Amino acid sequence: MFDFDGTLSKISEIPKEAYLEKSTKDLLEKISKHSRVAIVSGRSLPDIKNKIKLPNLIYSGNHGFEWEINGKKDSIKISQVAKKTLEKARKEFKILAKSYSGVLIEGKSFGFSVHYRNLLPKKAKSFLQESKRRDYFLDRDGLILIIKGKKVLEFRPNIDWSKGRFAEFLLNRPNRKFSAVYVGDDTTDESAFCVLKKGITVRIGKKQRSCAEYFIKKGEIDKLLSCFIVMA
Repeated sequence: MFDFDGTLSKISEIPKEAYLEKSTKDLLEKISKHSRVAIVSGRSLPDIKNKIKLPNLIYSGNHGFEWEINGKKDSIKISQVAKKTLEKARKEFKILAKSYSGVLIEGKSFGFSVHYRNLLPKKAKSFLQESKRRDYFLDRDGLILIIKGKKVLEFRPNIDWSKGRFAEFLLNRPNRKFSAVYVGDDTTDESAFCVLKKGITVRIGKKQRSCAEYFIKKGEIDKLLSCFIVMA
């Protein structure tokens, strides 16, 4: 199981410009010939499929809220109240973003992301301070879950589902007994690192407080993928 941004691909200042290196794609394709490969991304399902463009993979978007397995699509069901609350919050942050040139609002089926990577440190600090004063950021109704990633705020329904729950879902499917490997780089991947106690968990980047068992340097994903091929 692999995250995409910051794991299989470099993080791009403009999310839509992130791409998969040919060498990485070739290695993924080789691995998929002998192992089930799942992409578990915060991007929407159509977006992540378009970024990878490999057949026979399991694709999951929106942090596990939607997926496609063996050509069949499914998703977690969320209430209309939660959807409306998230949409109102997205509109409010679009208004706030007008005062901060460089902030990008990425709409998704199950929430939205606020990217502030292009802001200078002082501006980013000011933006976060203003964000925290917003009613939807305070989330008095408990309908929205907000996760802070690498220069991004993820807004999604506040229900018991995550990348970790999706990883468990894959492992617990009927007649499916797998040994799990999960590779990610961000806060949203921690839920998977923490639940896969019997698997291999790898975090990209400097060693820090994390549930991951192993750490590799940025830019070494191809070396790791090559190891998986040799192990097979």
